Amino acid sequence: MKRCFESFGAIAAITDRCDEQGLGAYDFSHDKIRDVAYAEMSQARRSLCHRRAAQALEALYAADLGPVCALIAAHYERAGLAEQAVSYYRLAAEAAQHLY
Repeated sequence: MKRCFESFGAIAAITDRCDEQGLGAYDFSHDKIRDVAYAEMSQARRSLCHRRAAQALEALYAADLGPVCALIAAHYERAGLAEQAVSYYRLAAEAAQHLY
């Protein structure tokens, strides 16, 4: 995933981290750096990075996709892959119904 940000001189300001759910994430030293990094990417590059993120989550959580379905769906949606996004949004809705 770091390859998605390689074109930025601010790469030193980006650190890998895991959030509370154990999902990989990026921690930017400042919100503006994140905003600029994202804005500087071409739409094609953003789509590619979101597709890769969705695929990585699918592989990492293949045994139990329930907790990450909405996140996968959001990445597929941002990647412009509506069919995959809809499938995962449906799975996320089903997972939420089982919780409540």
